[in-house]
Amino acid sequence: MDQVTSPGPRSSAQGDQFRIEISPIASWILGFGLVLFAATSDGAFDLRLFGQIGTFAWLLLALGLLIGLFPIDRPGPTSWLGLSLWLGLIAWAALGLLWTDSPDKTWVEVARLATYAGVFALALMSRGDRSPGNQVGSVAAGVTVVAAVALISRFQPDLWPSAHETGRTLTSEAARLSFPLDYWNGLAALVAIGLAPLIEVAGGARRLAFRALATAALPICLLVIYFTFSRGGILAAGLAVLAYFCLASNRLARLLPAALGLCGGLVLILLARSKSSLNDGLTNSVAQSQGDTMMLLSIATCVLVAVAAFLLLDRVGDLSPPARFRPGRRQLAIGAGAVALVAILILLLAGVPGRISNGWESFKSPEAPTSGSSRLEAANGNGRYQYWSSAAKQWKEAPVQGHGAGTFEFWWAENGDRTGFIRDTHSLYFQTLGESGLIGLLLLLGLFGLVIVVGCREATVKVLDRRGPRAGWLAAATAGCLAFMISAGLDWSWQLPAVVLPFLLLSATILGQTAKEASFGLGARVGLAAAPLVAVVLIAIPLTSALWLERSQESASAGNLTEALDAARSAHAISPSTAAPLLQEAGLLEQLDDPTTAMEAAREATRKEPVNWRNWLVLSLIEARHGSAEQALEDFHEAQRLNPRSPLFTTPGTD
Repeated sequence: MDQVTSPGPRSSAQGDQFRIEISPIASWILGFGLVLFAATSDGAFDLRLFGQIGTFAWLLLALGLLIGLFPIDRPGPTSWLGLSLWLGLIAWAALGLLWTDSPDKTWVEVARLATYAGVFALALMSRGDRSPGNQVGSVAAGVTVVAAVALISRFQPDLWPSAHETGRTLTSEAARLSFPLDYWNGLAALVAIGLAPLIEVAGGARRLAFRALATAALPICLLVIYFTFSRGGILAAGLAVLAYFCLASNRLARLLPAALGLCGGLVLILLARSKSSLNDGLTNSVAQSQGDTMMLLSIATCVLVAVAAFLLLDRVGDLSPPARFRPGRRQLAIGAGAVALVAILILLLAGVPGRISNGWESFKSPEAPTSGSSRLEAANGNGRYQYWSSAAKQWKEAPVQGHGAGTFEFWWAENGDRTGFIRDTHSLYFQTLGESGLIGLLLLLGLFGLVIVVGCREATVKVLDRRGPRAGWLAAATAGCLAFMISAGLDWSWQLPAVVLPFLLLSATILGQTAKEASFGLGARVGLAAAPLVAVVLIAIPLTSALWLERSQESASAGNLTEALDAARSAHAISPSTAAPLLQEAGLLEQLDDPTTAMEAAREATRKEPVNWRNWLVLSLIEARHGSAEQALEDFHEAQRLNPRSPLFTTPGTD
């Protein structure tokens, strides 16, 4: 009798054991699986893809909270603050539906934000505060696999016939590696985010085999970034690695594998530059032969780097300096200041300010840089200065609340000063400022600033407190987040979930502190599990409407007009504030010999989304065929006013 224990403590002990076992597995699978799935699904750019990711994340989070699948530690202050900022971004974008120029676009952005917040919350809750290395390592592994797939698609294009679809569509960019994300700058940004975590695995993993494999993966990542010819990707990668070594503990142990990987990468890049056909992205027989050669050379280089790492890292061991030689905070600050002064002096003597001034003038030019690897030497902004300037003008018209998330496309069509279709500003910060106003930008900068400040603080504090292993993972996570923030400021990485997901996982690692000796009770878990349902609704409205609209288009293509009309009306019933279903209805009703109702639907679409020139053009075409020619001409002129530089509204020889 005396040996019988109460069932309560036994259940608790078993639950703790289960949590300890499941946490590292769950967080690793989550990170690796999400990164790989999104990257191999065209970057998960489409609403149908990222909407499913968001729904999965929120529902899994609710289920995990209810049944105790994840650690139920109470989040600490930084975790709550990070979640609050994400919820603030969602709430502000959703509130923008009251004044947005385009409900269609704003609903998509609300769903995008809800998806990102769901992945962040899921990563936060599934990891707890136990092992930051799991999620950081999973990001490194996922990025490595994506980089390997990308490189093989360049060397062996027959294995992935779809790898060259982007090049065939955009022939001027055919030389740039874009598969599997189908966007070269996005691929470079993804690999740049994974570089610091990969170096940390190479220098800080417990098993020597993992360290050697991670070191061998570095040349692959560097060669992939080179083949994208992405200047922003190179900048993000370089600054992120620099930040990592500034923050990391035991830098000597990390420097050796980084140097080995860099040497291997430079060798591969020099070899690739000598293969002219392969370097230009051609798919002729010469390029295929050069691809076979580069495939073998890449494998040989990676094997040699792995062997060298295995032998050297085993001999080097722990290179951390003795505790008595570790500088304090004051010494670190003085040393950093001295290094900064010397660096500034060197830059001044080298004439760097003058070169920067010349580069800025080139950046303001709307001309695109030359194609191929030579573009890496150019400073042309390819229209970014014009996009950013236009976004600033958009902000001035509504400085506090903005015009509504996702509306820059229509602002540029009407007010831009460069021909061509543009959806995004190629800068998350300028786009947020113009679309969501000052409040939206402050929420975004608050979130990013929190991640960087907490990451730097936690990494350096743990270095000074001599808790090196954990500090290394946090330094790598912080550097990876910095790489994303840089790339997001130079391109439309925010619209590519495959690039954003690693940032979410790493930022959850940084902010994922837990309150000491505190956990959620059953009542709190039930309450928290109900909260994701609101986010699921925000995602489900535009997602379900888009799926019904897609079904309508498929039925119309198959000739089933009545079925297509029913599907379009279902899409409108789910999202009555949007215009796209109404426009689909209008086209179908005209084909079903009901022009009066068709014109009414098209007219309603222009009221829902008056800034969309396509709505006015469709209305004018229907009116020209079945209604008033005078009214049709008036609506045509409205469409022309909203997109004056479109080839549809310009005559040859005019601008």
